[in-house]
Amino acid sequence: MKQAHARRDVCMAVEIPLLAQYGYDASEEGIHQHSAAMASLLKDCPDLVAKNNELARLVNPTMDVDEDTHITGD
Repeated sequence: MKQAHARRDVCMAVEIPLLAQYGYDASEEGIHQHSAAMASLLKDCPDLVAKNNELARLVNPTMDVDEDTHITGD
């Protein structure tokens, strides 16, 4: 749990300013809005799914990722 909180804090420090540049709120709510928008895109774009899965592996190498669809959990 401690590692998850630390990972979240590090990611948020990068995500929030970046997402704000693209019009999302500079907050956790902005991250949630972006995640919701991405979820709808992931359904139809295999390349985006692959990039999302690779990012998930980089952020958390122990995460189990389903190659064809999405992140399946720790």
